[in-house]
Amino acid sequence: MIELYSKSEIEKIKKACQIVSDVLKYIASMVKPGVITYDLEMAAREKTKELGGIPAFLNYQPPFSKKRYPAALCVSINDEVVHGIPSKTKKIKDGDLVSLDFGAIYDGYAGDAAMTIGVGNISSENQKLIEATKKALYEAIAQCKPGKYLYDIAKSIETVAKEYGFGIVCEYGGHGIGRNSHEEPFVANCTEVITSKMNAQLKPGMVIAIEPMFTTGNGAVYKSNDGWTIKAKGKYACHFEHTVAVLEDGPVVLTEW
Repeated sequence: MIELYSKSEIEKIKKACQIVSDVLKYIASMVKPGVITYDLEMAAREKTKELGGIPAFLNYQPPFSKKRYPAALCVSINDEVVHGIPSKTKKIKDGDLVSLDFGAIYDGYAGDAAMTIGVGNISSENQKLIEATKKALYEAIAQCKPGKYLYDIAKSIETVAKEYGFGIVCEYGGHGIGRNSHEEPFVANCTEVITSKMNAQLKPGMVIAIEPMFTTGNGAVYKSNDGWTIKAKGKYACHFEHTVAVLEDGPVVLTEW
């Protein structure tokens, strides 16, 4: 069932989203060559505690997984699309694409956001990849009006991917969010995976996380041996996400980077 949240509940979600935003911006400022991703993880935990929140991902078992996620932060580098686990052996290098995905809980409500950072001197193609994925997110957000459908969100993302010539990761996408980090509906990035049953109409009170994921190449991905990290097949990947509330007069973005 898709939850419809009251304005007072959306304000509570917004408070969780503010913690997400503050933590992400703090962690993003630390991303530079030579940094160990485990240090980003520890910094995210400490900052979340300082702000009065709870890391949403730490030891969380989402509906799509048989395992609990072992960290508070997802740090996905280059060919890692999503769910990259921070590690004491994973070091950021010049030219890397680093995707940060973070969620927090505050007063019983959740927020979620993600961003991709180009570290130092990145290639022109990867700069274009970042530009395209970010554009796709904002084009999708513009569709979040009462009366529109989830199909319209996916179609807008596809249009941008086609314009720039990048692949879309269709197996993964956005989701409802509120009292739980993952709720219905699944917010697809590709129209081909949307069945008539899945194609919900957007209504005031819906809160969704929209998260386009683009890759160089065709968008094909696989799960690595750690059981979490999703990788593009020898390609670079990019991921942006905002938590968005659908109100009577249109979308309100609850997170920021």
